[in-house]
Amino acid sequence: MFDQKAIEPIGFFLHKEVKNFTIGASSHEYTDLPRDYPYRKMFIRNLEAGTEPNSNIANIKLSEDQDKRVVFDHTPNDLLRALGVEQLQLVEQIMFAATAAGVYVFTTVAERATATFCTWASALGTGTFASYGSAGGRMAVDAGASENAVAIVAGYIPHGVFEIPFGDQMDPEDWYKVNEGIGSLKLDILGGSGAEGTETCQILLQQVRKYAA
Repeated sequence: MFDQKAIEPIGFFLHKEVKNFTIGASSHEYTDLPRDYPYRKMFIRNLEAGTEPNSNIANIKLSEDQDKRVVFDHTPNDLLRALGVEQLQLVEQIMFAATAAGVYVFTTVAERATATFCTWASALGTGTFASYGSAGGRMAVDAGASENAVAIVAGYIPHGVFEIPFGDQMDPEDWYKVNEGIGSLKLDILGGSGAEGTETCQILLQQVRKYAA
């Protein structure tokens, strides 16, 4: 909402999927990235129930002009640690029906998921829960009895997406100007030991496209 203020939009965010491919262990996937509009963010997505993305992706490298300049060359864990200030821990509340035989509870977070449980009922239940295999947006939960439960889940990498911001996100002049002075831009994604050749990986961009003057 704007009150008595002249608004002069200069452009809009362009979101697009660059590639969707099957990732294999110890295999490189090379992608020539577009250089038409500046980048604000890059997203690398890998979501497999029961497996953390960093198990399927071993390394992510972005380089200009045949490695003349390497923008980054890191494991997903290194990127997560480096961008921790930008990507804070996500916390969510999930209500579900627990059973002694065990159930799968699906979560938003895909990595480093932890959970605290309690019975959700008007009377005391066993309140006993055990969780394991909390990865890739799926958590296995066994309970002492069949009862409704609530879980407070915390973790990182929502929906299996690594978000890589370029520059000060509030300053358009600080974003990655791939359309100025760069001859080629290549992304190299190395498959991790957990990849079995059936998992998919997506490369997505958020670019700024200015209106014509």
